[in-house]
Amino acid sequence: MNRVLVLTALTLWLGALASAVGVVYAEHLERKYVFAVEKAVQHYDELDIERERLQLEEAALAAHGRVDALARTRLQMVAPGAGNIILVTQP
Repeated sequence: MNRVLVLTALTLWLGALASAVGVVYAEHLERKYVFAVEKAVQHYDELDIERERLQLEEAALAAHGRVDALARTRLQMVAPGAGNIILVTQP
C-alpha cells in the first residue's frame, strides 16, 4: 500500500511540474506573439504613412500645370495652331 501512495504522489508531482512548465511555455509564446503583432501593426502604420506621402507626391508631380511647363521647357512642345488641327469624324 505504501508503494502505491508513493507512486501516486510521484505521478501527481510530475503532473504538476509538467503543467507548470506548460503554463510558462504558453506565457512565453503569448508574449512572443503579442510582440510580433505589435511590430506588424507598427510596420503597417509606417507603410500607411509612406503611402499617403507617395500619393501626395504623385499628385504634385502629375499636376497639369507642372506637366504643361515641363512639356514646353524640356521638350519644346507647343500647342498646335488652328491650321494644324484635323477633325476626324466617324463614318
